[in-house]
Amino acid sequence: MNHHPWIPGFEPPYVIAIVEIEEQPGLRVTTNLVGCTPDSDDGIFLPLFEPASDAKHRAQRAEGERSHKE
Repeated sequence: MNHHPWIPGFEPPYVIAIVEIEEQPGLRVTTNLVGCTPDSDDGIFLPLFEPASDAKHRAQRAEGERSHKE
């Protein structure tokens, strides 16, 4: 459930969902779920990701910094 007003005129709260299209299994679309009452957002969070190349570079840099301290 989103509570932040990201788009002017599109007032929160609204439910963000990933929906799989019945006619094409495996095809998923991120959308706003309508026709339901957003009851609560208990325990809901958005996981964060970053490109693998950036994460690998950051890990290598951190490893290099640790080895220089030893």
